[in-house]
Amino acid sequence: MTLHRKLILYILLLLNATYFAQFKINQLSSDFNSLNDSLFLGTTSSRSVLNLNSDWKAFLAEEPEKYSTISFPVSFTSQEPIIFEKQFVISAKQRLLNLMKLNFLGINYSAEIFINNAAVYKHPGGELPFSIDLPENILNYDSPNTLRIKIHYTIDSDDTIPLLQRFLFPKNLGGIFRDVYISFRPKAGIKNIIYSLVDDKKPYVKRINFQVNLEEFSKMVSDSLLDFYDGRFKLEASLKTTTDTSKVYFNIWNIQPINKVDFDKSFYVRLRKLAQWNTKAPSSYIISVKLTNGDGYVYDEYSELISIMDFKKNNGELSLNEEPFTINGVTYIRSSDNILGYEQIEKDILTIKETGFNIVRFSKTFPHPYSVYLCQKYGLLSFIELPLNSVPERFTENQNFEERATSFLGRAIDQYSKYPNVVAYGLGGSYLSNSNSHITFISKMNTFVKSRDINSLTYGSFIGAKNNGNVDIDLYGYELFASPPDNFLSEFERETSSDTIIYFISEATYPTFVGATNGYLNNYSFEGQAKYFDDVISISTKNKLKGFILNTMFNYTGDYSPLFSGYNDQKLYNIGIFSDDGSKSTISYNLIKDRLNSKSKVSVPIGSNDEDAPLFFIIAALIISVIIALLINSKRKFREDATRALLRPYNFYADIRDQRILSGFHSNILMFLLAGSNALLVTIILYFLRTNILLDKVIIAFGDYDFSSVVGVLAWHPQEAFIYTYVATIAIFIIVSFFVHLSSFFVKTKVLYSSVYSVAIWAFLPLALLLPIEAVLYKVLLTHSYNYYLYIVLLLFLIWNIQRFLKGIYVIFDVRPLFIYSWAFLVIVCFIVGFGIYFQYTVSAFDYISLAIKQYILL
Repeated sequence: MTLHRKLILYILLLLNATYFAQFKINQLSSDFNSLNDSLFLGTTSSRSVLNLNSDWKAFLAEEPEKYSTISFPVSFTSQEPIIFEKQFVISAKQRLLNLMKLNFLGINYSAEIFINNAAVYKHPGGELPFSIDLPENILNYDSPNTLRIKIHYTIDSDDTIPLLQRFLFPKNLGGIFRDVYISFRPKAGIKNIIYSLVDDKKPYVKRINFQVNLEEFSKMVSDSLLDFYDGRFKLEASLKTTTDTSKVYFNIWNIQPINKVDFDKSFYVRLRKLAQWNTKAPSSYIISVKLTNGDGYVYDEYSELISIMDFKKNNGELSLNEEPFTINGVTYIRSSDNILGYEQIEKDILTIKETGFNIVRFSKTFPHPYSVYLCQKYGLLSFIELPLNSVPERFTENQNFEERATSFLGRAIDQYSKYPNVVAYGLGGSYLSNSNSHITFISKMNTFVKSRDINSLTYGSFIGAKNNGNVDIDLYGYELFASPPDNFLSEFERETSSDTIIYFISEATYPTFVGATNGYLNNYSFEGQAKYFDDVISISTKNKLKGFILNTMFNYTGDYSPLFSGYNDQKLYNIGIFSDDGSKSTISYNLIKDRLNSKSKVSVPIGSNDEDAPLFFIIAALIISVIIALLINSKRKFREDATRALLRPYNFYADIRDQRILSGFHSNILMFLLAGSNALLVTIILYFLRTNILLDKVIIAFGDYDFSSVVGVLAWHPQEAFIYTYVATIAIFIIVSFFVHLSSFFVKTKVLYSSVYSVAIWAFLPLALLLPIEAVLYKVLLTHSYNYYLYIVLLLFLIWNIQRFLKGIYVIFDVRPLFIYSWAFLVIVCFIVGFGIYFQYTVSAFDYISLAIKQYILL
């Protein structure tokens, strides 16, 4: 989409608030029917699932007659609640013989679930998977049941997780992003299997104790729930490893559970060799238990994947199965508006494994459970993280926010603790390392996690290498955003570190929007990323650091295109190790794979820095300068007016007030030239700051991603930015002159609009003096030597020009200077305060701006 269309669209959005009441549904793809992994789904000969993805009606609550027929998964954009409704049939036999669960693998955001108009569950929010027991008494059999899902999609700045202001988060939309299905298991069957690992006597190394619990037998009439019942029951158990099809253990018992309140069968398996799960050889056990009649008919079959591992922290070290462990991780994020099928998810996880990583960090969104399951299957530990990032300090001091965060953490632990490879829960990212509020919040979250799962570790991700001995956490992560790793290491080594906390680089991010170049001296290139990640890997085990997590494996799309990762129309975050097409040919991928797999090292060419000032800046400055020089040298009147306006402004403004001769043509020409100088100055500064992470975060602090995209377009396209800023500057001259002229009705002196207009233009004559500086300004800024001084000088220069304008106003109004200065100060203060109150009240903008500044200081 072209720049002018984007700007027009943004204006229309501002003018037409009803746009947000509309909604658009995006149909996504699913290959759920092709998924045949019985261990993930829990399906066996007696247990099955019913896919509910197809034939849904979608409509607004107020307009049920205007529906669309869709299939899950879907995403939508709407601030109004959307209802999804479908009918399904349960046979009388299914209802009689089975316990049923309704399973949702991912809904966003909050939802109310109804079956036959009866409310059965209220989902409080987030993409966490969840299941609902289907009450038998509200279901119809052999006739349609109506399932209704009412989804509310509201992401705000204060109350939701994630928050509205989300830096480098994947696209967040309302919808049902993952599959919906009903799972069936026999009422009279196996409830669960509990197992424990204990030591054994030689020649055995370990013993696994199993307890099989049956259910529903205490109230069962012998032939009501069981076909082919002949008064006998047998329990058959087998154990084998995933790496060997031969059985490790097999046994059959005759049992009689009828009319017993609780029936369980205990047995144990003695092992001469323990198959321990590890990242190099993820060997696991598959326990399978069948409940049969005496003749081999299976009433119920239960299978479970058992991975035995010992991951722990001890004396400032990590170990896996008593072996030292170093974190070699990567972040895995995929966009919610481009749902991946199960086949693609498996391909992604295999790619991560083949690269040599041993940990996958799921950050900024809760993962698809199949991703976590595949990590267990292929030998990858998983870090599951609360989708919080850059939380203002005031929020972490709020009791309601704390309770909301613990609610999300509790539900995450309930859902993901079934996977033994989930060894750590993240408490969020981009916390301030020197903030007592953040440290206290993290410590409270750590205490909560330990109360729910004492064996899991906790980690937080911080900005700044400050001393944090008081934080209560297991793993302390540091975030790096394209800043030199050696600088971080030097600062980290100066800090006093706690002996009980393990430190690691939790998020190393380097954009690649420049693409392939001749070497790593070109910032933000593939070569630059390769060199950067090479340095991160090199320092990750120095001092007390225990590893790294690179961010991220793949590029992904978000709600806007951040300046930091390079503006593009697709809102693609160019921070992945893989290139846009997902190929493995990037130098970053090859280097990381070789470093982690101990192969030959990939050399990264140095090259030369190709960055230079855009020729447009120099040409524009020269053209405007030449035109001004021609005017001065060819028009004596213009030269005299310019000299008097610059050196003796009071006398010049008095001449305007007294209607002495001043060429309107000269004023108009000067306006166009000054507008060009101002537009060029703004364009140069925007272009220089186009990758500045502080500017990026300040923009999104106002919670408007359309506005962020517009700024991104202007920052990354200097020619277009110059044109639009040029037009805007002319408009400002005219509009300000109009409003100042309106205020002249409150003074006794009659003031013409032409007088105010002339003062507004000639007051900003010093802008012409900046043109020689603008020709070299970008090159000066690139040296990073005097940038802060330049910004201060430019700010003072702006104040001087405004003061010149106010002087002209009090001269032509013929009033005391204090009167004009006081009113101008009052208007400016009222505007700033009103602006601030509005955005602080609506989106807590200044809480986020304050946080962004503190983060930038620590980076």
